[in-house]
Amino acid sequence: MKLLGIVITYFPDFPEIVSNINSYINDIDTLIVWDNTPNQGNDHHVQKLKNISPKIIILGNGENVGIGSALNVAVKRLLENDYDFLITFDQDSYFKSGMLEKYKEIVLNNSDSTIGVFGVNYTSHDKLAYTNNNDILVVKECITSGSIYPKSSFETGLEFDEDLFIDGIDFDFCYNIYKQSGLQTVILTDVVLNHKIGYSENNLRGKISDNYSAFRTFYLIKNHIYLWRRYSDVYPIRKKVHLIVKYIGLRCISILFFENDKSAKLKSIRKGISQGLSKRIKK
Repeated sequence: MKLLGIVITYFPDFPEIVSNINSYINDIDTLIVWDNTPNQGNDHHVQKLKNISPKIIILGNGENVGIGSALNVAVKRLLENDYDFLITFDQDSYFKSGMLEKYKEIVLNNSDSTIGVFGVNYTSHDKLAYTNNNDILVVKECITSGSIYPKSSFETGLEFDEDLFIDGIDFDFCYNIYKQSGLQTVILTDVVLNHKIGYSENNLRGKISDNYSAFRTFYLIKNHIYLWRRYSDVYPIRKKVHLIVKYIGLRCISILFFENDKSAKLKSIRKGISQGLSKRIKK
């Protein structure tokens, strides 16, 4: 099993990203570190990450090109070389010792050709996202970080949607691969990834909002409204409720009572709703 990996960085905490990469680099054949940090922020020394391992390739063009564009660079390299699978990471995710080795073994021994995406169980606010019962769950979607994609998932020309830029790209791919090819997304419940979501704090504010910036809030709302419209037959009811109640309703409350930059964040919500409803649907 030859495994290509990619981790996308954006103003990373250097000691943290070094530690996280060290948690999985030994089980990957090549790791692309795609740096989305703009040039003026290059004091974070991402180039020094090459010192971790000769397996690491540093890429990026000095600007934030979004997540989809960076992931498609990895897809192109996957297809043009003799890799079998692609694994994708967020900069703040890591595996505990032995976990990726176990993960690879499960994927390699799985003969189900209807699986297009293997996803992981992950920690969310100190809790597991799924019950760890050593099961393989068929789901509608999974997060980007920790997901493994067989090469065959991309051989029909399917790519990540670059227009979504920074949010919902993972869900869009899962919905689209099912819509286009009938391939399923699964969660391996006993493969656990340590993962951060947002910048929430351990208080009331953290319980009702992930404390995203105005920039991230705009894309979050716009893209999930768009996904609801584009995949109305598969976009889960729980996601629709989550969008209305948490992403819009509770986020407004959190901004008004707990967060700074109130005006910009509230404007981003209004703008996200407007553009999400008006964005042209791709076929």
